[in-house]
Amino acid sequence: MADQDYAVIWSKRAISDLREIADYISEDSLQAAERMIDQIDAVVQRLHTFPLSGRVVPELRR
Repeated sequence: MADQDYAVIWSKRAISDLREIADYISEDSLQAAERMIDQIDAVVQRLHTFPLSGRVVPELRR
């Protein structure tokens, strides 16, 4: 089990993409859009504790 929480840094593009996804889904169902955002948020929250379970995007690789 991890002893440390790590920062998750959202790129401007990722935030924009997430908003566009939510807007698109909400055209049919606001509840479905909210569920999708909640699911994405739950996955991102796990990255705080388990950072290696995700992917480092190339533009942020150092």
